[in-house]
Amino acid sequence: MGNASQTGFSAADLFTTRDGLIQIAVISQNQVKKLFKALSTDDSLEQPKFKTEAARVEYSDHVREFMADIFKTNTTHHWTAKLREARVPIEEI
Repeated sequence: MGNASQTGFSAADLFTTRDGLIQIAVISQNQVKKLFKALSTDDSLEQPKFKTEAARVEYSDHVREFMADIFKTNTTHHWTAKLREARVPIEEI
């Protein structure tokens, strides 16, 4: 999208929703777990490309695409409310 984190963390970026944009600032393993649980994809954290911080950095394009596809399925309001409830750092753009 163009606002990727300089850390290389794929879960700290700007994402397109069905009707707008959201900024996610997830960098710790605990935040990643909360995010994936809120997205109903916490089982994905067992896959090698998602399991560790190092793997998510190495496969950041894959992880980011995975997340981008999910965020496109619903509205900015939906994701903002859902992720705030899960205590995931998010902001509507």
